[in-house]
Amino acid sequence: MTFAVKIWLSLLLVLLAAYAAFSGWRIYDRTATALVAAPSPAEVPSNVIESTRPTGSLADLKLVDTKNEPFDFGSLKGNVWLGSFFFSSCPGPCAQMNRAIAALQEEINSDDLKFVSITVDPANDTPEHLAAYAHSFKADPARWFFLSGPFADVQHLGAEIFQVAVGPKMHTERVMLVDRASKLRGLYLTSDPTQTLALKRKIKELLAESPRAGEDAASERVAESSAAAKAEVADDSPAKAADGSAAEPSSEAQP
Repeated sequence: MTFAVKIWLSLLLVLLAAYAAFSGWRIYDRTATALVAAPSPAEVPSNVIESTRPTGSLADLKLVDTKNEPFDFGSLKGNVWLGSFFFSSCPGPCAQMNRAIAALQEEINSDDLKFVSITVDPANDTPEHLAAYAHSFKADPARWFFLSGPFADVQHLGAEIFQVAVGPKMHTERVMLVDRASKLRGLYLTSDPTQTLALKRKIKELLAESPRAGEDAASERVAESSAAAKAEVADDSPAKAADGSAAEPSSEAQP
C-alpha cells in the first residue's frame, strides 16, 4: 500500500469519525430537549381537555410575585384566569407558550382576564430575574403575574390543583383556564392553532358571564351532577307504592 493511499484512508477515517460524533451529538441534543421541555405522549392529544372541576383551596400556597411580595390567589376570584408553568432557561417551548400568552393579553384587553405563570425552577428564577423576564414579554403587571416560591407549593399546584405533571424544569405545555367561580374549565396547547382558537372562544364566553352568573352556572353544574347521582341510586332502590311503602313483588295466583 502506497504512502498516498494510507494518507487518503486516514483522512477518510477522520471524516467518518467526525460525522459519527456530529450525528451522536444531534441525537443527544434532541433527546435532552425532549426530556426537559416536551410533554409526555399522554399529554399531547390533539383535542382540548375539558373540565368543570373546582380548583380547590389556593390560600395556603406561599408563592411570591416579581416584587417578592406574597401573591394572593383569592384576588383572582371573580376573574377569568389562565395558569401556566414554565422556566426562564427553557430552550424553546416556554418562550413559545409565553409569546402566545402575550398575544392573548394584547388581543383580549379585559381587566377581568388575568394570567398566572409559575416557574418550575425557583432556585434560578428569583423574583428579580422574573421581573426582567416578564418585561421581555411586555407583561402587564396588573394582569400577568410571574410567580416563584417553594417547589413543594409549585408541585402541589400542579399535581393537586391542576392535576398535571410538574417537576424540576419539567412541566406541561398546556395552559389551564379557570372561570370566574374558580372552576377549572379546560387545558389547551398554545402550540396547536386549533386549540388556541378554541381557547380564545372559551375565554370570551367566560368573560361574557357576570361574576354572579359564573357562580350560578357552577352551582347548576354541581346540582345537575348531584341529581344524576340520585337518579342512579333511585333506579337501584325497590319500587315504592302509592302510600310510600315498599311495593311487594308481584306473584301469579296459585291454584
